[in-house]
Amino acid sequence: MLFKALITADGVLTRLDPELDLVAAAKPAVEKMLREQVSWKVAKRIGIEGLELGRGVLGDLPKLTRLLVHRLKHGVLDLKVDMPGIEKLERSLRLASTRLSLALLISALLIAFGPQIAAAGPVWHGLSAIGWLAGLATLGGLLAFLWSLFKG
Repeated sequence: MLFKALITADGVLTRLDPELDLVAAAKPAVEKMLREQVSWKVAKRIGIEGLELGRGVLGDLPKLTRLLVHRLKHGVLDLKVDMPGIEKLERSLRLASTRLSLALLISALLIAFGPQIAAAGPVWHGLSAIGWLAGLATLGGLLAFLWSLFKG
């Protein structure tokens, strides 16, 4: 994007003043900036910091390697993984599996005993009283299910 902006600026400035050479005009400022940011002093400081960091890591490496091999050899290697939000996912999966198990159990019971239950008891408008209760319970379960969907 920087190069695109420079090329666009060069095109605009060339149309305004064909004699102007943008590269020649910017060269002293760019050279000064590069001298300040990429000097031997800065490179030396970065190199020394890198060597100090590397020396500390290399000094600890044999001890850490021995500890790792010892733990692997004895099967005592602990691994801690921190995943934010995993508890919420676990709760959601547990709730979903509980609901699914309950729904499957109720469905199996209704399929197994539904016809006997529906035929028992007094009849009102062509349907037994227990059939009416089952219909109302089904409607209540459907409403509870829809409420739980839109609640969370």
